[in-house]
Amino acid sequence: MRVAAAVAVVIVLAAPGCGDPSGPRQTIHTQPVVTDETWTRAGSPHIVRGHLFISSDATLTIEAGATVLFDTLSLLTFGPTAPGTLRALGTSAEPITMRSLDSTAAPGSWVRLELRSNTASEMHYVELSGCGSQYFLDSFPAVCIGLGNPLKANESPTLLIDHVTVRDGRGGAVILSNDSHFAPGSTHLSVVNMRGYIAQMRARESATFPLGGGFAGNDYDEVRLTLDTLRDSAMWAPGVPWTVMDKVVIEGPKQPVLTLPPGDTVRLRGSIVVGLNAPGGLRIGSESGPNVFLRAADTSWLGIDFSRYSIPSSITNAVLSDCGRVENSNPTFAYACISVTGDYYGILPDPAPVLRHVTFNALNVGLGLVSGGRLGAGSTDLTINGVSGPSHLFGSGPPITIGLRSSPSSIPPGDYTRTLRDEIWLIELSVPHDDSFPNLGVPYLVLNGVSVGDTFAVNNPTLTLMPGTTLAFTAGSHLWVGWDRPGTVRAVGTAAQHDAFRSRHRGPRGRGRSVGRRIVSVLHRYRTGNSQLADQQLGRVRRHHREPAAVVNRFH
Repeated sequence: MRVAAAVAVVIVLAAPGCGDPSGPRQTIHTQPVVTDETWTRAGSPHIVRGHLFISSDATLTIEAGATVLFDTLSLLTFGPTAPGTLRALGTSAEPITMRSLDSTAAPGSWVRLELRSNTASEMHYVELSGCGSQYFLDSFPAVCIGLGNPLKANESPTLLIDHVTVRDGRGGAVILSNDSHFAPGSTHLSVVNMRGYIAQMRARESATFPLGGGFAGNDYDEVRLTLDTLRDSAMWAPGVPWTVMDKVVIEGPKQPVLTLPPGDTVRLRGSIVVGLNAPGGLRIGSESGPNVFLRAADTSWLGIDFSRYSIPSSITNAVLSDCGRVENSNPTFAYACISVTGDYYGILPDPAPVLRHVTFNALNVGLGLVSGGRLGAGSTDLTINGVSGPSHLFGSGPPITIGLRSSPSSIPPGDYTRTLRDEIWLIELSVPHDDSFPNLGVPYLVLNGVSVGDTFAVNNPTLTLMPGTTLAFTAGSHLWVGWDRPGTVRAVGTAAQHDAFRSRHRGPRGRGRSVGRRIVSVLHRYRTGNSQLADQQLGRVRRHHREPAAVVNRFH
C-alpha cells in the first residue's frame, strides 16, 4: 500500500480564495492510482489535478478528517478498463470534505466522482460541494456522484452511502445508471442547494435509496425514477420527493407489490402500470392515515393502469391531480387517471382494484373500465373533478368511460357532476351476463352501442336499469337486445324516479331524435318474452312485443 504516493509540498502560500491553499502540508495528485493507496488526514489537503483513474484492482482509501480539493474540470474515475474501488472512511467527528480548489468558484467547477467498475465502494460521512461540471465530449450527464456510464450497459457498480451530503453543485447529486445500485444499509443522503436535482435511478433502486437525509434549496427537489419494471416488492417511503419520469411497470414471477404509504407524495410525468404481462399489485394509502397525493411533476401525467394480470390492489384516501393527459395534443389519445383493463377474451380473472375515498382532478377522463375491468367490492366515495390544462384541450373528458365487457355496476355512489361532460360514456358495451346499471346521478351516454345478448353472452343475460337511470344516445348508436343470443332488458323505474331513453341532442322542440326506432328495431331480433317496455306511446318509443309486459318505467 502506498500512503499519499504523490508530490508533497511544504507550505505553499496562495492568494485567498484561489490557487493552492496554504497549510502545513499538501499533496498534489496527477497520476493514475494502480496500487492500493491511502490519502491521509495528515497529508491534507489532497489536490486533484486533471482526470485521475483508479484501476488495476486498486483501492483508494480516504481517511477520516481528510480534505480533497479538485482543480477546475478535475475528476476521479474508478475503472473502467480494470476494477477500482473507493473507501471514504469519514466519521461523525471527522468527516471527509471534497470541494473545489477555488473556494470562490461557482457550482460545477470540478467534475465528479465516477464509479465505473463492478465493485463495491463506500462513502461514510462525506461532504461534496462545487461538483457537476460537464466534461468535454462526455457521455455522463452533469452529476456529482455517477455510478456507471449510461452508454456502457456492463458498468454496474455498488455504492454504500452513509451520511453523505452533496451541496452547491450542478445537475444531479447522484445518478445510478444500468444495474448500479445502493448497497443494503445505505442511509442519510442529504442534498442542498443543487442547481439541478437530487438523484436519478431506475425505479427498482428506490428500495435501497438512503433514507433519513434532508433536501433543501435545490432547483428540483426530485428523486427521479426512470423507465423500469419492478420485479420485487418496494415501498416509496414518505419524505422522499419521488418523481416518476416515464412508465413504471409492476409485475413479475414474485408477484411484486408497490406500496405508497399514508402521507406520501409522488410527482409524475409518466404512468404506473400494474400487471401488464405478469402478476403485480399496487397499494396506496390506508383507511386511518393521511392522504396520499399523486400530482404532476410539470403540467400533466398519464395515470395508473391496472391491467389484465393485476393481483388484489387498493387505493385509499388518495388525491390524483392533473392526470389523464391527452397525448400528442389529440383527444383521441386520452388517458384516464385510473384505468382498469381486463383480458379482452375473458380468459383471465377480471382486475378489480378497490378504490376508497379517492379524489380525481382529471385533465380528461377520471376513471376508465374496459374489457371486463371493474372496481372491487368495498369501493366507495369517489369524487371526479374536471380541471383545465395549459393547452385548453384538457378538462373536457367525461368522469367515467366504460367499454366492451366492463360494467358500471361496480361503480359506487359518488360525485360525478364536476366535469365539463357530466356523462358516463358507454363505448361498444357488451352485457355478457346478468347485470344492472345503477343511477349514479348523471346520464349514461351510449357511443356506438350497448349489446345485451351477443357472442360473449352467458345464460341469456338480463340487463336491469335501476330507477332514475337515463340512457342518452349519440347519432347512429343502438341498444342491441338479443342480437346473437337471447337477451333481456328490464327498466324498473318508479313514479318518483323515471327511467329515460333519449337522444343526447335535442330537436328544435326539445324532443328526442329517432332514438325510439333504433331500440325497437333490435328488440325484434330475439324475443325472450321478458323485455319490459312501456305499454303505451311515450315520446317516440312504443311497446312492440305482442306479449304482455310489466310496465314499470317511462321512456322519453
